[in-house]
Amino acid sequence: MARTGDNLVLSAVTLELSAAVARGLSLSQALAMYGRVFPPIFVAMVRAGEEGGSLRRTLTQLADWMERDDRAARRLKATMVYPGFVVALTAALTLALFYCVLPRFVDIFNDMGVTLPVITRGLMEITRAVRNPWAWLAVACLAGAGAAGLRAMRADPGGRLRMQALSFRIPLVGPLLERSTLARWCAMVKLMLGCGVGLVPTLQIAALASGSAVLQADARSLVDAVTRGLTLSQAMQRRPRIYPALLVYMARAGEETGDLGEMFGHAAVFYDLDVATRLEILTASLEPLLLSAITIGVGALVIAIFVPIYGMVRTVGP
Repeated sequence: MARTGDNLVLSAVTLELSAAVARGLSLSQALAMYGRVFPPIFVAMVRAGEEGGSLRRTLTQLADWMERDDRAARRLKATMVYPGFVVALTAALTLALFYCVLPRFVDIFNDMGVTLPVITRGLMEITRAVRNPWAWLAVACLAGAGAAGLRAMRADPGGRLRMQALSFRIPLVGPLLERSTLARWCAMVKLMLGCGVGLVPTLQIAALASGSAVLQADARSLVDAVTRGLTLSQAMQRRPRIYPALLVYMARAGEETGDLGEMFGHAAVFYDLDVATRLEILTASLEPLLLSAITIGVGALVIAIFVPIYGMVRTVGP
């Protein structure tokens, strides 16, 4: 693999992985040494495959997920080309308008002593802020502080959990992220149970492989409930915000028929189809939403300028 790869960095890492495995490390331990190349979910799934004796099947599943994510990212990028160009052009023209045109209107309005509506006064304040270098410095400082705060929250398990819980509430995007993590969780449960792994380690491994901080945080509670004698469906039913009712019913059906793994496999297929449908809806909605936002912004700008002008014309008219 190292000799035939086109990516020089990946080829070098592959050689080092080979040497690490030859020294006695497991593949997951070797992968964990290169966190910038292999994300945590990759390492967690390889570890799950090693523990369940199904490394080949796990890598195949991982490859399928990565290919699906890559196709989704490419489709999203292709959909964003035209709206992104329009947004960038609108932003550049708006900035030029704030710098070159609007200051003259501000001077005219001040000289005439016209009573300005709220939207025009707000536009005037934005114009002054845009032409003030200290305002740009303040925005840059706030952006830097926000980025540092986000990095700190992602590094902290509690902060990462809160961020992901909030991301699940974002319209259109939130359900897509939630269903995607559930699909991975269900697929890994099916894979581990099919390899003869016990339910408790399966739940722990599946939570890690899902990539969801919410499922990982709930894994201990779920394991404790199952250990105390509850069935998996009963434990899941107590957490309706995490596990949808459909998934609980499918788990109950699997327990009653003695085929829990297959039912979770069906649930994974269902959530994969749901993710694909939601992704199509999202990509189809992005362009009209962005163009609508641009239209509203331009319309508000026109209204803010021409309402005072119309008032001046009426004042000086016959």
